[in-house]
Amino acid sequence: MPQPEGACSRIGWNARVAARPDQGTIPGGGAMTTEGGLAMRRGFTLIELLVVIAIISVLMGLLLPAIGAARRTARAAAGNANLRTVTQQLIMYTQSNRDAFVNPFGQGESTENTRVLDYNDALSWDKKFRWNFNAHPLSPHMTTEPFAAYWYSYMAGPDSAAPYREEQVSPADGLLVSMARDLAGDSDYQRPELLWPSSFLLSPTVWSDTGRYPGARLPMEQRNVRTQSLSDVSYPESKVLVWERMDFVQRERTRVVGESSLPEGFSPAWNNIRAKPAVATSDGSVRKVSMADLYAKAGTDPALNPSGSIGLPDELSILGNEDPEGVPGVARSGRGDGSYPAFFWATRDGVRGRDLAP
Repeated sequence: MPQPEGACSRIGWNARVAARPDQGTIPGGGAMTTEGGLAMRRGFTLIELLVVIAIISVLMGLLLPAIGAARRTARAAAGNANLRTVTQQLIMYTQSNRDAFVNPFGQGESTENTRVLDYNDALSWDKKFRWNFNAHPLSPHMTTEPFAAYWYSYMAGPDSAAPYREEQVSPADGLLVSMARDLAGDSDYQRPELLWPSSFLLSPTVWSDTGRYPGARLPMEQRNVRTQSLSDVSYPESKVLVWERMDFVQRERTRVVGESSLPEGFSPAWNNIRAKPAVATSDGSVRKVSMADLYAKAGTDPALNPSGSIGLPDELSILGNEDPEGVPGVARSGRGDGSYPAFFWATRDGVRGRDLAP
């Protein structure tokens, strides 16, 4: 029986397709073709899709922590740059003030308030504002010392346009960065009489008499308030002036309470034995310090042993004029990393002592 024209060619073409090993086939050996004779590609099976998704999930699990760590490291590097900037500003301040460090205490009477200031009252440069840094009676060692967190805002001077300055906060300090961002548009927190906290602490030894640190830290009294100068520092390369309040690269810490260890999702305080904070010494250099190494060296060198211990809350509030409510560790309670040896904060022999091994 004669075949329709072109039938043989189609049959022969389909036969060749079915014989090619690189083409898909259907059960029974037939070629998978469309109506026009074109080969149809086979799609992914459900199992293959699940395998691909699983591989992508594994890769994401491996990459995301690395990306997060890289981001934290980059922010910490920017924080180190800010630490260097504020330290340079402090050294420039001493050069403009007869070598003296910043000290807001014991300045006499306020022109706006006739009462005599207490020795723990900080007075603004124009003598319009007063901030009280008195401590709780049960913590006399802390009197005036919380100024360590507010020194830069005070030193920079009141500015209604910018009471908060970007260089005083590390980009890695999520708590202070969030506070600054949340309050940026609130006029109540843009007043010039407010002191904003900093990510970088100033050693209270720069406004304390060296006799306050013979071993155990003596309570702060009026006779112990003394403006130190840069020339009083005996070991410029070993005396830490300014440092990070936390190790911002680490995002977890283990707080020791009695005989228990409590894991927490916050950065460790600078004096936690597991921390590696950035510090700035009196010669202007910035470096990372392993607190584990410093603890070990202090165990064999008494000169590196600080006078007493210290612990600050994680969240530092804004301090208002004559308003002690925001003073960290005094009127305000909050979550913290606990109390550890007061490295850098209460150096043995004050500014004449050493924080770091030579």
